[in-house]
Amino acid sequence: MSPVCDTELVKEAFRPARDHVETLIHQLHGDAADEMQHDQAEALIKKDGYEVMRLLVQGFLVVRARREKRMESIEGSDGVVRTQCRADCERDLMTEFGEVVVRRKGYAAKGTGSLFPLDAALNLPEDKYSSELCLW
Repeated sequence: MSPVCDTELVKEAFRPARDHVETLIHQLHGDAADEMQHDQAEALIKKDGYEVMRLLVQGFLVVRARREKRMESIEGSDGVVRTQCRADCERDLMTEFGEVVVRRKGYAAKGTGSLFPLDAALNLPEDKYSSELCLW
């Protein structure tokens, strides 16, 4: 991927987080903020801050998915070589900031389950809940 394309990818992937920060800043200095008490501002920042963090995790996952290279084949621990590749396979991941979607390539062979190399590269858990969330 060329540096220009990669820069555009990163801009687009993190645009929702940037937009959300800008909206929050506007709420904190706009006309309504003149009537806001500190605890209201703190609650707003906490709520929207978690959404910003969720959007940052989602942006990170979008970048990783778009950079994932297609492989000719992948061999599972079962010894079966999988050559059929499907792009944009999705799974949900619940993080401590909220739910995100992981898109990645899946490799399959007739009669076997699919393998997702990006899941391994990201060290994703088998279930829906992130490792950080499970520490709670």
